[in-house]
Amino acid sequence: MLEVPHPRDVAYLPRHPGFDYRVAARAGRDRHAHLVPAGRDAAAALVPPGRGSEVEEVDIDSGLLWEVPRTAKGGAALKSAPLYAWLAGEAGAIRQLRRHLVAEHGVDRRAVAFMGYWRLGRAEN
Repeated sequence: MLEVPHPRDVAYLPRHPGFDYRVAARAGRDRHAHLVPAGRDAAAALVPPGRGSEVEEVDIDSGLLWEVPRTAKGGAALKSAPLYAWLAGEAGAIRQLRRHLVAEHGVDRRAVAFMGYWRLGRAEN
């Protein structure tokens, strides 16, 4: 899932064999308000139903939301997962999307890389 400012921006995205992505265009809507619902819709289409698992709480106001699966730790999960998700963006939206994939669809957390590297309404330090 990629977020772009306007639907016409999709024309600039390259295509690569074996790589598929879905696009969510803001088109004047509040920043990121549409991203989580679009991500949920994409997950419903791409991920077969599964048993969810618990997701540890991450305080996005006091720390970074950042975890990247490593082959040594998650190799088996990466081979058996229905998809590999790479999520990066505003911490609140990324936390919701990760929780949805892991807790509601049952995607192994080791197959979900996530980086909430900025926070809406907060200046960088």
